[in-house]
Order: sequence, then C-alpha cells, then structure tokens
Amino acid sequence: MHTAAASMGSLPELLRNHQPRLRAICRRMCGPDDDPDDVLQDTYVEIVRHLSGFRGDSSFMTWATAVARSQLNRHRRRHRRHALRDDAIDTASRSYPALLGRGEREPELQACTDSLRASLLTALAELTELDREVFVLRELEGMTAPEVASALELSVPAVKSRLHRARRCLRANLDGDPRVVELR
Repeated sequence: MHTAAASMGSLPELLRNHQPRLRAICRRMCGPDDDPDDVLQDTYVEIVRHLSGFRGDSSFMTWATAVARSQLNRHRRRHRRHALRDDAIDTASRSYPALLGRGEREPELQACTDSLRASLLTALAELTELDREVFVLRELEGMTAPEVASALELSVPAVKSRLHRARRCLRANLDGDPRVVELR
C-alpha cells in the first residue's frame, strides 16, 4: 500500500521543518494545567509510530495537529484536574507566549503590554477547551476552517459556530478595554 509518508522525505527533516509550528500549536492548545512539552514529546512519538499510516488526505501539518490534539486529550485524561489554579495568569503566560510579543520597550509600554497580555490570557482561560483550541488554530495559527475541522475532528459548520462563540465570549470579557481592537 502506497502512503503519502513514503514520498515526504526523511523523518528527521520532516520533523525539523514542522517543529516550530507544531511546538507553537502544542503550547497554545494546552491550558494552564497542561505541560506543552510533554504533549509535544508524546506527539512526536505518535507521529513516528504512525507515520506510515499518513495517507495524505490532508496536509502533514493538519494531520500532525490532530495527533497533537489526541495526545493532549490523552494527557488530560491521565492528569485530571478540575479547576484553574489561582496562578492561572502566570501559568497561562507560558502556554500562550505568542499572544503579544515581548522585547525591549519603554517601561510604560511594557507595563501596558503585560497588563493586556494578562487580560487576554484571563479571557482565553474562560473559553471551553474546544472553543480555545478552535480559536487558537484559526486565529493565532492561521489554519483554514476545513483544516481546523480536520485537525479537531469537527465539521466545518461546527468550527465556525465555535469560533463565533469564542469571539463573542472574548469580546464580552474584554469589552470596554480600550487597548483591545474589535474581534471579527
């Protein structure tokens, strides 16, 4: 049986080429109680284990994202937690480092950026896990609705509905904050 994996080149090269984006996806999909590095490592193991089964029906990145999500769910089942801890902002800032860039800035601008980051992370933590995953993949990773649907095993209308719900929730949680631009 011919698989798409056979024509994709060497596995180390494939993983090296997709590693930055896959790492970012794992970090963004993980909630404050999840360890994105553990999820990423488990994802690599599963990719290696099941690469021969990759048929090429979707892009490798879409397939790898679905593998990462499966590993995240497996990780959550093994490490059940029932609520966000009081230090959710500190923990979440490690999970979502790309929401707002960091760099050398004037202290006033840095303080405003840090405050806005905290507000955004708090608002993201209010979303359900699935709504947060849809929002992260669509808005922060730039995946198309069909790619998100394939990665999360949802229909395209379900992705659009969850994205709308996530935007509405974020808009409600951030309403009145002049630092936040209108969410589509």
